[in-house]
Amino acid sequence: MLRLLKSFLWAGFLVAGVQASFGFALLGPFEVWQVRELNLREPGDIGGPHNLGEEYRRNTPVIYYSYDANFLDYFGAKGVAAVESAISIFNGLANVSSYSKDLSEFPLESSRENYTAEALSLVDLKSETMFLLIENLGLAEPDRYTWLLHDRLHVGNIACPVGMDYLVIMRNFDPVTTEPSTYVNGTRYGYEIIEFCGGTPDLADAVEIPVDPLANTFTAVAAGGFFSSANLVFGATFTGIGGFYFTGLTRDDVGGLRYLLKASNMNTETAGPGTLAFTTNTTPQLLTTSNLNFLVNAGLTNDAATLQALFPGLVVADSSVYFKNVWVPSVSSYLTNYPYDPVGTPPTTVFCHQLDAHRRDLLQPYLRQRLYRDAAAPGNERGAHHRSPGL
Repeated sequence: MLRLLKSFLWAGFLVAGVQASFGFALLGPFEVWQVRELNLREPGDIGGPHNLGEEYRRNTPVIYYSYDANFLDYFGAKGVAAVESAISIFNGLANVSSYSKDLSEFPLESSRENYTAEALSLVDLKSETMFLLIENLGLAEPDRYTWLLHDRLHVGNIACPVGMDYLVIMRNFDPVTTEPSTYVNGTRYGYEIIEFCGGTPDLADAVEIPVDPLANTFTAVAAGGFFSSANLVFGATFTGIGGFYFTGLTRDDVGGLRYLLKASNMNTETAGPGTLAFTTNTTPQLLTTSNLNFLVNAGLTNDAATLQALFPGLVVADSSVYFKNVWVPSVSSYLTNYPYDPVGTPPTTVFCHQLDAHRRDLLQPYLRQRLYRDAAAPGNERGAHHRSPGL
């Protein structure tokens, strides 16, 4: 039997200034403390909620997808059109950093209701695809993770629920300030801790409760479904209540994507299972590059031996000599009077520009001559042996 140990009704904070009213949650690999007993790792979860800087995001700019025979046989051409429509919404986004700071270009809610589909318990495939896409991009369910339990401890000898202590944390962040937020698309959440004692598994959770019982909940596409406050119970991560659908992304969805994709957000990852890392250079080595402009200019009038003296370690595979007329400009000046100058006008200096053709011998190291420098350090036989491409 479900027993309520503690009920924390959110009364509100007295805060100077304007309270943030938006929020997004970040997805990442499960952490050690994210156990099933805290209502995490539910069937279908691909990760857990994370703090800023601990999330994952895709490291490739393109997502490839296809339709298998089972999908095509069941959904047909209309199913393909629904998926393509969902993908076009994401492809239709501009550079997410180009939008206004408060993302006022996007609505707080984009869900609609189809009563016929609701009566038939039909789930919208386009909306389901949008949720799966945004989840794979790295956003978690903000309404589910505004509040959650990090630790749960039983103190004393009296059986549960007496003596249960909890550490409650937040994993929902404002897209403008990146501070922890109790809001999702304008809906404010408190929580109450619900405790199962002796169940299998022995569950407890800080369940989100809207401060305004009439407020719309689970408005973000990343929330993964359409639920009212009566549905805020264990297992609320199931998606797709019949008859409801999304028309586009909401403000908090785009705010989460903007955080994930901003240039200053750096994410690191370890090598996956089954991979083997090699270290090819065991000692520090200073890498330098040659002045290629000087090399090209010197190669016009110097033979191979001179070039090798100028650039130690340079290998000249072959060279060619050809003749070319080089135009050398010269300038001369003289004093003269123009025909219509008045009597007594001082003479004018006139400059004469002239090009003289000179025949010169030129090498061609930048086209026909293959020049390269050995990049392997002397005595470092284990190092990779690289050669720069021909100039």
